[in-house]
Amino acid sequence: RNRLAVKLVELYDSDFQAHCSKECANEDELFEHKMECRFLPVSCENEGCPESFALHLRDKHDSHCSFKLVPCTLNCNQIVMRREMCAHQVGTCSMKLMKCPYFDLGCVDPICKGVLHQHVTTNADSHLKMLWAEEAKVKSRVLELERWSAALAEDDDKRRAGLRAMNTGISMLETKHLDLEKEQTLAKQGHQKVEARVRGLEATVKAQQSEIAALNSKVAGLLKSFAQIAKQ
Repeated sequence: RNRLAVKLVELYDSDFQAHCSKECANEDELFEHKMECRFLPVSCENEGCPESFALHLRDKHDSHCSFKLVPCTLNCNQIVMRREMCAHQVGTCSMKLMKCPYFDLGCVDPICKGVLHQHVTTNADSHLKMLWAEEAKVKSRVLELERWSAALAEDDDKRRAGLRAMNTGISMLETKHLDLEKEQTLAKQGHQKVEARVRGLEATVKAQQSEIAALNSKVAGLLKSFAQIAKQ
């Protein structure tokens, strides 16, 4: 398979981009040429890299080999593998920019990780002033919240007093309503008694009227009889 590949390369690589064009007169010349041939297969010298390539591509490969040890691009004086550069710069690199522990209090300048402790020590006075200022703000806010809480409590007491007054008024209205219902019931009962009395009186009057009519009839009969007797 290797021989076939070599033959194909020799056949189609007419401009000698992938194989050597030099012809040697004897074995000694061939041996010497192989030691310096630009197409000599070599392995990457960087530890861990499995790549192999032609000798003339060594510098090109070395310029981007992920296993090559290179200085940190942030100039922290550390030598790391190119493939681990990002992890180094966001992790242990002393030149990594960080926020000051007092960033939220106003110290907003980015600090290199390696000098963070020195920064905190050197600027202790200004950091303390920031802390005092923040403490004053917190105390002011606490007082404001206490006043607000007291006002809410006072309003709540007023609302409770208003509710008690409303409940008392409602109870009084309910009592008056019950009294009115009782009075209406008594009045209705009295009205019914009056109506019954009136009906009784009307019946008595009708009976008396009937009796008077009967008496009038008898009187008329008697008068008629007396008139006849008088004529005789």
